[in-house]
Amino acid sequence: MKTLLHLKSTKSTQDFVKEHLEEFDLDKLCYVFADHQTAGYGTRNRKWISSDRKSLQATYFSKQKNNNTSYINLAQVSSLSILKVLQNLGVQAQLKWSNDIYISHKKCGGSLCELVSNPNCYLIGIGLNINQDIHECKTIDIPATSLLAESGKTFKIPAILNALLHQLNQDITIYETQGFAPFLETYKRNMPYFGCNVLVDDKLVGKSFDISPNGAMIVKDADHNLKEIYSGSLDVQSRNY
Repeated sequence: MKTLLHLKSTKSTQDFVKEHLEEFDLDKLCYVFADHQTAGYGTRNRKWISSDRKSLQATYFSKQKNNNTSYINLAQVSSLSILKVLQNLGVQAQLKWSNDIYISHKKCGGSLCELVSNPNCYLIGIGLNINQDIHECKTIDIPATSLLAESGKTFKIPAILNALLHQLNQDITIYETQGFAPFLETYKRNMPYFGCNVLVDDKLVGKSFDISPNGAMIVKDADHNLKEIYSGSLDVQSRNY
């Protein structure tokens, strides 16, 4: 049975994997990547715009080894894996809670984790802007960037896919045996967006204050009360850097 598949084009690697799980060796970490997606999506079903052969769009997946797997923490761990790969390439990227990759306070990519049953598997969708130029990045409807736009260098997408495979394998193995605790301090150290407005369902609920041991965002409201949230968005433009 196969462990990887390259597609020229697909609606979404995440959806493709859900429909073809039985064709893969799920005892191993597998991945499907595509040169182009016609209907890629991210967190809260937000559209992910891919550029043919210039962006990375892939889904990594395997059987769950632990029934206590949290899709929130798994997305955070996978975001850290992406960050490590980029840093090894000399790219100074940061995390934005909970699963986005930013460079120079602009979005470069992120991860999306889903858990499925029959069989019990985790799916980690990853999207990264790699070789789009500055003009292409400006056509995206949010402040966005790419590895090329930031560094002036082009990158080999297959090499990044393989580096992600090895880093994810290493980090997920630790997560499945030790939980999120080994990653917490590294995650916080690479997440500079504290003091930003936090929105839940487009409503301001306070400012980002800290990350809890379970990966939730600790928010401080206008009355200085602290509370944890598990879903929401940070407005990185709401503070100066």
